[in-house]
Order: sequence, then structure tokens, then C-alpha cells
Amino acid sequence: MRLEVSKVEFNPIFGDGGLRGFCAFVVDNQFQFRGVGVYTNRNPQSRFGYRLVFPTRKLRNGTSINLFNPIGDEVRSQIETQVLPKIIELFQDLRDERV
Repeated sequence: MRLEVSKVEFNPIFGDGGLRGFCAFVVDNQFQFRGVGVYTNRNPQSRFGYRLVFPTRKLRNGTSINLFNPIGDEVRSQIETQVLPKIIELFQDLRDERV
């Protein structure tokens, strides 16, 4: 099954840490995902230099639960392959505006 990702938005955070910002996107014109963290990826094998981190919520008892996330590497790869190049482009455009 091939996913179609569209309407990618990116809100950058310019700082020294690994968090670069948050993104939102739509999958198959059916589901909107917001609050997905964009972090630098220190893995030299990384195709894009960034990784997506899906939101979690910490419960009172200290347990963390995933709010939503891809189930399986293939789905994650499809999302990252379509989202990350657009984020890189948007991030560069924003950096160019700041100069």
C-alpha cells in the first residue's frame, strides 16, 4: 500500500539542541497529523539528516503512551521519504529569509 503525503507544514525552532521544529502533514487526504517533532539524526546512514518523532503523552503514573505513530518500518519510511525533503526545503527557505 502506497501512502500519499501532502500539505506539509513546518514550524522551525532555531537553537543548539537536536530539535529543529515541529511539522504537520496530511496522509491520503484523510488524516491530518500535527505535533510531529523534527530532530537532527546523528546516524551517518540517515538519508536526510533528520528524523521524525511522533508525539507521546506521559501519564500520572509515569508511563508514556504513543498518541499516534507508524506501525512498521515501511509506513515510517514512506512518510519520512515524502515529508523530510519538503521540511528540508522549507527549513532552508526560512534560513535564507533570516539572513
